[in-house]
Amino acid sequence: MGFFDSIAGNLMGSILGGQSTGLGKLAAEVMSGNHHELSASVSGLLNQVGGVSGLMQKAQAAGLGDVVSSWVSKGPNASISVDQMHNLLGSDVIAQMAAKFGIDPAQAGPVVAAVLPGIVDKLTPDGEVNPDGHTQADVHSAISSLLQGGGIASLMSGLLGGNKPS
Repeated sequence: MGFFDSIAGNLMGSILGGQSTGLGKLAAEVMSGNHHELSASVSGLLNQVGGVSGLMQKAQAAGLGDVVSSWVSKGPNASISVDQMHNLLGSDVIAQMAAKFGIDPAQAGPVVAAVLPGIVDKLTPDGEVNPDGHTQADVHSAISSLLQGGGIASLMSGLLGGNKPS
């Protein structure tokens, strides 16, 4: 990430209420390329559910198998609503992520729903699930790839509580 990205991150952090807490801090970190905390949280979330394979199994059980399978496949990613994300992961998991970032669980749901599909997509670039491919380093690389590949709009939209751009 370059100088402009750092400035943009600082600006977004300020707009979202300051960089020391909450969405402002998260946006500033993502925009500046310092997304280790987000990477650790997403990696932890994937570990909790048994990796991408476990996420797919949970999705099947929740009637969302086609949605999550689209994130793994080479085609476009199906979107997921906040309610579906709560059904998939459980409100307790969303609340844990919210607590890590100092945001309200109501703010965390849209963020997770916006960013998780892209991260899973980047973790499975060939449409294949690597059983060990959800380490913090893997997730960090996936987020970096999203940022470099224009996925910043989805990430920022999620941070701002919006929908994924079409």
